Amino acid sequence: MTISPPVTSARVVLIDDDTTPEDFVVDLLVSVFAKAEADARELVRNIGRSGRIECGPYPFEVARALLRAATAAATAKGHPLKIVCEQLPQTAQTCDFCGQAGTATKRFFRGPRDLICEDCIRANADQLDAQTGAGHFKYSFEALNWHFANLRKDEIVTSTRIFPLTTRRSA
Repeated sequence: MTISPPVTSARVVLIDDDTTPEDFVVDLLVSVFAKAEADARELVRNIGRSGRIECGPYPFEVARALLRAATAAATAKGHPLKIVCEQLPQTAQTCDFCGQAGTATKRFFRGPRDLICEDCIRANADQLDAQTGAGHFKYSFEALNWHFANLRKDEIVTSTRIFPLTTRRSA
């Protein structure tokens, strides 16, 4: 197995300028950077401490595309908001579960605090399937029995609707 060079990542930084309206910055964070509105408002409220809002990390090409979109939006509205792209130091991504470093074919998924590789996700999904007995049903009645396992037969109610064969009035 060949270890590929680390993926270059970057973050997009919005610099506080005291003239761009807060509502515009919130809208920009929501529309361009896909932040939740509550999170965007919190970031804008705290911009006074550091003088900047950092978005990312993103793969370098994604960060550049977000930078272009955000800059175009600010320019179109006539705001002097300064937006820059900062390349992050190159570090090899490693799975926080198995410790394996990334390769050209291995994808990583970021949780709130940890990275997990797709191999660990597959292995854990297989373990969960084995523990819960989940699997494919051969016959539909097996799926129905499993789905309604905690109900007595008199608790299950069905309904059918029969449509008339014709829709014209009888004379």
